[in-house]
Amino acid sequence: MISTLIKEWIWRKSIWKSVGECAASHGVYRPGGSALNAGQCGSKRAVTWILSKCTGDRSPSFDKIEKLKEIEDMISSSFKGELEADVVYDEVRRIMSISGSALRNSDDMKKALSVVEGYLSSFSNIKAKSEGRIWKLFQLRNALITQKVYLSAMIEASLCGNGSRGSSLYSDKNGKEPG
Repeated sequence: MISTLIKEWIWRKSIWKSVGECAASHGVYRPGGSALNAGQCGSKRAVTWILSKCTGDRSPSFDKIEKLKEIEDMISSSFKGELEADVVYDEVRRIMSISGSALRNSDDMKKALSVVEGYLSSFSNIKAKSEGRIWKLFQLRNALITQKVYLSAMIEASLCGNGSRGSSLYSDKNGKEPG
């Protein structure tokens, strides 16, 4: 019974954290305040709804052996690459700050997505600086996957013709707002 309660608590906490991160409404460099409270309330309602509607096993549906093999491969090749994880991480953070900020240009976002996808497809070419920095590879991979998702969504939004909205201003290649 206790382990079931602990698993339930961990599952709910992971949903709450994910909502805040996905919404980008609060974090280390963004104050909490009402955005934090809104994220917590909304995620609690989402968890309550999910729990009331869904039954069965909540564990991920992926093959655990396959994922463990992927992690093992990543660790075993962590010193064989040519590019340092810290350098790549700084580059993709800079690219995302320029291309994925509130001021967005479709061409810039497509170029940024291409860079991100390039690093993901050749991830084995990225190495940790030292044994104590292997964690940076995992952090970088997570950041690259997240950037791919966000850039793809922002590019799709720019193609829908909705134009600039509350949190973003889109421009064409000449710096003018389309439409």
